[in-house]
Amino acid sequence: MSIPILEHKRIAIISTAVSPLGRGYGGGVEQDVLKFASWMIEAGADVEVFCPEGSVAPKEIHLRTVEGALVKPIQFLTEDRGKVEADTALTEALRQIGKRAEEFDLVLNFSYDWPAFFQSYLSRVPILHYLSICSQTPELDALIRDLSAFRPKALAVLNREQLGTYEDAVPDRFTDLGYGLSLDRYRFRKKAEGKTVAWIGRITEEKGLEDALDFAERQNVRLRIFGVVQDGEYWEGLKGKYSEETYEYVGFVDRGRLAEEIGECEALIFTPKWGEALGIVMLEAMACGVPVIAYDSPGPRHAVRHGQTGFVVPLGDVEALCEAYKRIGNLDRQACRDRVARDFSEEAWRNRALDWVKSGLKG
Repeated sequence: MSIPILEHKRIAIISTAVSPLGRGYGGGVEQDVLKFASWMIEAGADVEVFCPEGSVAPKEIHLRTVEGALVKPIQFLTEDRGKVEADTALTEALRQIGKRAEEFDLVLNFSYDWPAFFQSYLSRVPILHYLSICSQTPELDALIRDLSAFRPKALAVLNREQLGTYEDAVPDRFTDLGYGLSLDRYRFRKKAEGKTVAWIGRITEEKGLEDALDFAERQNVRLRIFGVVQDGEYWEGLKGKYSEETYEYVGFVDRGRLAEEIGECEALIFTPKWGEALGIVMLEAMACGVPVIAYDSPGPRHAVRHGQTGFVVPLGDVEALCEAYKRIGNLDRQACRDRVARDFSEEAWRNRALDWVKSGLKG
């Protein structure tokens, strides 16, 4: 039974503004928004989630959908990365929360954008910020660094490898929340079912699906692709280049089905072309006993034990993916699950998150 440590507290959550909740375009942070909301409700808080129109969530979570354009993910921007747009779902959420400031004891922000960070200097209500991605620009790094000095521990990261990407960040000023899974949702598989590997993610150029397809073609292994098509033109180009005998597109599926299906695979191929702060799908695969072959970035370095639960290979090196795959049979699938059980407990993650939220109430 949850202890009501947040009883009678009124908390506003600002969701990611790049996508409605429940659509898959926002990546792992969509799951995190809903998990945090559920945990705080269980702890006795009155929670309101401000999110883009079209969002869906379990019925116990109160959604306040707001009008406004979706925010383009910062990693997609090539120009005007510091530009602030006035009529987005994020700015509308901030506007509404500002008008109702006296109704809230705390604001928890999941949106990685200038307006939300700046609001901390002006708001009468304490604001906590959940940083779900690695460093993106020197200007944002400077703002985040200054904000961490202004409100120590008000910014949380997933791990120290992620924090290390932020220029001149002082570790003691940030909260390291870690991450976790509930193992009972993931069935352990002692062995794979056939010669198949999995790839999971939003289908967009930054995720590097073309490298996974190239790998599958070279190794004569079938690639099962799970995820929402975010860039249709990119996906159509890949379909025109690779034979359907090389891959199977499964689509965007719920986490329960995903856990069942990835457990049948020999390995998860993780090929993002940008710095991943974590990569939840790696933990999900390992929870099922599936080793991971990943491009080097902060998330894989944190999650994967090289040579024990998978392999971390140089970014963009398809040949290294192939060489790692040849050694995948030498790994102990039980070691993969044990890694998650030991170091990525959902209960421990939940407790750290609630302690962080409670400490934020003190302003």
